[in-house]
Amino acid sequence: MELDKRQKINDFIKVREQFEECLIKYDYLIQQIYLKYRSVQKSYKDVSKLFQKFVTNLQTEEAIHNILNEIISSNHFQYLTIRTVNQEIHSSHKTLIQIKKARFI
Repeated sequence: MELDKRQKINDFIKVREQFEECLIKYDYLIQQIYLKYRSVQKSYKDVSKLFQKFVTNLQTEEAIHNILNEIISSNHFQYLTIRTVNQEIHSSHKTLIQIKKARFI
């Protein structure tokens, strides 16, 4: 709705593939926003702003890593952190252990 209101639908369409890749690869950033506000309704504005920044910055064809660093270094999103590979492996391992435990309960 926000893209439509700002007449930015075409901008989104141009970068949709990269945008979706960002959402999949960095889905934990949205989770961090939810954790900050402890509510989906309260976090909506920041999630929307994050998405808008992705769309705007992806148009520059800059590397995604650089775009993320720029977003996270902004005053508004300083609380976000990018996971390292080790953190992702640890998180995946933790999830696997939880699934195994759930099977035995």
